[in-house]
Amino acid sequence: MEKLSQQIDGCGSSPGARIMGMQVKAVLALEDERQEQALKLLREASAIEDEMPFSFGPPFPPKPAHELLGQVLFKLGRADEALTEFQKSLERAPGRSLSLLGLARAAAKTGNHELAAESYRQLRGIWHAADPDWPWLEETQPDPVLPSKR
Repeated sequence: MEKLSQQIDGCGSSPGARIMGMQVKAVLALEDERQEQALKLLREASAIEDEMPFSFGPPFPPKPAHELLGQVLFKLGRADEALTEFQKSLERAPGRSLSLLGLARAAAKTGNHELAAESYRQLRGIWHAADPDWPWLEETQPDPVLPSKR
């Protein structure tokens, strides 16, 4: 694992390359059940991303750092922190589907049903022409967060 980590470090010094390297290391740390190390790396990657100038077009790096941090926090049962990270991700990449989906899930988990419903509504608009068997489409249907629907 240490050799792989060194190879990742040697992949480039640009901010985008550093972010992607930290993301890979964080995923490897999660696989080794080193959650705090993974979160530290992802927070550092997010801080670097925050300093990058905004540009139009697809996000770079391809996986926004705040989005990945939000996904990891959510999986670790820290939905309130995840919600904040998804919001930060959406500031840099408005309308990004996976950030909106994460925001909707985190909002539902923290009891913010209004934000969850609005996020799911936005996703329905984005995915209005998606194939009917799209994996997350059913989740976005109206009022998916109401307790009676669970």
